[in-house]
Amino acid sequence: MGKYYLKISFFIILIILVISMASPIWGLATGLLFSFLLNSPFSRESLAKFHGPLLKIAVVGLGFGLNVNNVLATGQEGAVVTLMMLGVILIAGFLLAKVFKINTRTALLITSGTAICGGSAIAAMSPIVKAKNIELSTAMGVVFILNAIALLIFPMVAKWLDMSGSQFAWWAAMAIHDTSSVVGAASQFGDQSLALATTVKLTRVLWIIPVSSVAAIAMQSDKKKFTIPYFIGFFLLAVLLSSYIPFFQTTASIFTQVSKVLFTIVLFLIGLGLNKAMFTEMGVRPLLFGTVLWIVSAIGSLLLVYTCCSFNSF
Repeated sequence: MGKYYLKISFFIILIILVISMASPIWGLATGLLFSFLLNSPFSRESLAKFHGPLLKIAVVGLGFGLNVNNVLATGQEGAVVTLMMLGVILIAGFLLAKVFKINTRTALLITSGTAICGGSAIAAMSPIVKAKNIELSTAMGVVFILNAIALLIFPMVAKWLDMSGSQFAWWAAMAIHDTSSVVGAASQFGDQSLALATTVKLTRVLWIIPVSSVAAIAMQSDKKKFTIPYFIGFFLLAVLLSSYIPFFQTTASIFTQVSKVLFTIVLFLIGLGLNKAMFTEMGVRPLLFGTVLWIVSAIGSLLLVYTCCSFNSF
């Protein structure tokens, strides 16, 4: 199929996803099918230029459906448990890199992506560690593939374990790499689970600031190079407006629904960026390294869910 017809097909499918208000998981599945069966009409870099900003807008939109007291309470507990997991993953990443013989820069990128916030952490860390293009694309590829897998299997595992919506929200927020996949997974357990998972995940994202600062000092790099996630400030502003301004309280459901549609579009674009060439480009050892590290993260955070976190009864 020619590129012209691929682009037409792309926009038709995109319109159908929006009009039907398909769930985020369907967005990812559709993107993956399109990419593997027809090939994406756009490069990964071009897609990233769109799904990056859209993701931030969607996260801010979710803030309009949250209450400031709940966000503060969840954020306080989330800071503790995400710090615990951060320490576990950083140590595990250091040890596993030696086992799989992964070069330091690639290992740091994949480890930071697993510990903090997937592609965003990798993008922030890459100039600090002075990563080469192949190292950056390898780390991104590993994280995006594992994100897609997590979105599909985490809900199934949670249902098998008979987890509550709040338990799953904590687990997804701590163990899934990117915010988009956290939202896509948590949305399958209802709006309360979605709100909780988003708040905990954004608490985890904030660790990018101290981790990047330490890395910059250790690597003797310019600390100003890393990206601070300013959109979290707009998310908190949305929470405040929703909590105290009547207009935003009455329109919260509209903002939430628009955000869900945006997350579906984001995951559709991410799915399009995953293709067969990515597997060849990254190699086996980095993928195995990232997978084992992610399994450590998933099991460790699951244990934390059952031992350290308090939950609402939903």
